[in-house]
Amino acid sequence: MKRKYKIIIAALLAAVFLNAAGFFIKETYFTCGPKSGASSGQPGRTVFVIEKGQGFREVGSNLREAGLIDSRFWFDVFVLASGRRAKLQAGVYELSSDNTIAKIVKKISKGGVLEEKITILEGWNIHDIANYLQQKQIFSQDDFLTAAQEDGEELQDVFNSDSFLSFDFSKGNGRVAGLEGFLFPDTYEFAFGSSISDVLREILANFKVKIDDDLRSEIKKQGKSLYDVLIMASLLEKEVKTYEDKQVVAGILWKRLENDWPLQVDATINYALGKPGARLSLDDLQFNSPYNTYRNKGLPPGPICNPGLESIEAAVYYKETSYWYYLSASGGKTIFSQTFDQHKAAKAKYLN
Repeated sequence: MKRKYKIIIAALLAAVFLNAAGFFIKETYFTCGPKSGASSGQPGRTVFVIEKGQGFREVGSNLREAGLIDSRFWFDVFVLASGRRAKLQAGVYELSSDNTIAKIVKKISKGGVLEEKITILEGWNIHDIANYLQQKQIFSQDDFLTAAQEDGEELQDVFNSDSFLSFDFSKGNGRVAGLEGFLFPDTYEFAFGSSISDVLREILANFKVKIDDDLRSEIKKQGKSLYDVLIMASLLEKEVKTYEDKQVVAGILWKRLENDWPLQVDATINYALGKPGARLSLDDLQFNSPYNTYRNKGLPPGPICNPGLESIEAAVYYKETSYWYYLSASGGKTIFSQTFDQHKAAKAKYLN
């Protein structure tokens, strides 16, 4: 009789165990439609945040409250059984209501955070970038401009915390100048919710990689500063299309500087006119604007855009020729002339 009871008890325990195991497997590895709290019908995507310092039980409660899991109990069991208790990472995640507990735990323990992707195009100035980021609803235009220009707290934070990014930035009145010219055109991915400082660090780190030791060595050999090269490259980016023409134009512009000629670059005036909030009269353009390279000799006070690597390299590895003049014709063609009379004739032929 006792043997019979033992068999019955063992069978009941086995049934309980198998039932529990079944529930565990079902709840952690399979989905059966939308979770409780989620909208019925199609599974939705939810942005889910894990704050620093949150334990796995708090994470499980928040997942249950968000309708992303049905059972916090089985979430806790799976986290403990899989040895991931201390591996859940803070961050912003995009999770689906049809994800299993196993998939969710795997994602948040590997740090598969939600990312933003941005692309900075060659020739964009800082205002273009700020407007683009606002359209993508990443940062407000005003916040980014404040951060990336000379008095921005975020910019100071970048320089104060990252000594490896201490380039030879232009300085005025003891303050670091803004980042126009240094926001290297490229595609960037960063964690959703990153600060402006975080994004600026990533962009500047990329700039440091692209402006390699060979380029820096050649710039130093020529007795130029990186900032002067960036200014020149920004002019080339806006004025000329092909790499070969950029090299020739760079040679012309460097030669004009050496011979105390005004640069006479139209793109500098366009930059001053195109800056949001600019209130420039005709007199300003003719006499007062520091970007008037027809009246003022020397390089303009800063880059007029963020040049790509091709323009930077053309500014460094320029070609010396007998030309003194150039103009941009239709179709992106550049016409070169040795004398002013030839230049006037080219303007009459190609621009009228």
